[in-house]
Amino acid sequence: VLTAPPFNQIPAAANLLCWQVRDLLAIHRPPLPVENIFEHRAYTEDSQGDPLQVHLNYSQLSALDRKAAREQALARLHRVPAFSGASVLFFNDINVTGSQQRSLSRYFAQLGAHSVHWLYLIDVDRKIGKYSPQLEHAINSSGITSFEAFSDVICETDIHFTSKCIWRFLAYDVRQLADLFKRLPPERGEAILDLVNSESLGDIEVFRDSAALLNHFFHRN
Repeated sequence: VLTAPPFNQIPAAANLLCWQVRDLLAIHRPPLPVENIFEHRAYTEDSQGDPLQVHLNYSQLSALDRKAAREQALARLHRVPAFSGASVLFFNDINVTGSQQRSLSRYFAQLGAHSVHWLYLIDVDRKIGKYSPQLEHAINSSGITSFEAFSDVICETDIHFTSKCIWRFLAYDVRQLADLFKRLPPERGEAILDLVNSESLGDIEVFRDSAALLNHFFHRN
């Protein structure tokens, strides 16, 4: 059983990793059934507080705040009978404090999973993660620190857009984005616009001007 749909609509890095594994496994076996364990929702101003801060700053939360956020997410998980008696292989890009693994371990145990194996691209030492829970933010921000570098990636690099990428994109000043849009290939701009519209991100006040400008440049007639 593969459970890889994104938390909302736009995929996260972990979704892309899981989909890649699915494609590799499909070479040797029939396609895996896909289950969605999350209750999809739209971002709203009233339920999320400041949605920009909630979404972008999870990697900056303390270990205690991460635990609270994971407990809230755990309450939104669907019960998937296919996990009963199954051996589970869980993929993610990074494990810092272990809060997600602990909460999901309880979820799989409640469903009667036979075993769970955890596989991460980066598995931070527990002592380091405990005392430096913001390490993930430092890693996320280490490679692309300027708007110019970000623009080069968006315009010139063959990438899959993640939710964090799209939110960072919309958070820039519209004057900077206007220059970026002038060099952005039309098909790429249209793809970004589709992703923004899929989650109605233009309805969020902090993104309204950026989304409107994106729509002005790339709306299909």
